[in-house]
Amino acid sequence: MHLTDDHAADSIASADSLGVKRTDLATERTRAALDRTLLAWNRTSMSMITFGFTIYQFFRFLSASQPATGNVSGPRYLSIALIAIGTVSLILAIWQHWLALLRLEPQAAAPYRSLSLIMAVCMVIVGAVTCVAVAVQAV
Repeated sequence: MHLTDDHAADSIASADSLGVKRTDLATERTRAALDRTLLAWNRTSMSMITFGFTIYQFFRFLSASQPATGNVSGPRYLSIALIAIGTVSLILAIWQHWLALLRLEPQAAAPYRSLSLIMAVCMVIVGAVTCVAVAVQAV
């Protein structure tokens, strides 16, 4: 009888360790999915920021090569809008990512920080600087 009790205890311990391992793997998969989602937001925001800046530069060079025939601030406002939308959407994506990480491991002293999160924060800084630069630049 003593052998079956030991065997049962070993089986329970083995099942518990397997459950913990599976939970840890599920957490890693969820983190990877959160990182992929943030990278997709980063890619989309980067596209909007660069497209807005490209529109601004194109019309700036176009107006420099041709005599001014009127107000050309429309493309500038479109550029500012695209850059701002790209930057704000990335800020919201970072916020969503951070909240999901906190929900994933609420008891963690230091939440998981990924390279995609660092890259997204850097892109927010680049987007904000670009938006301000286009807004204050005289056309």
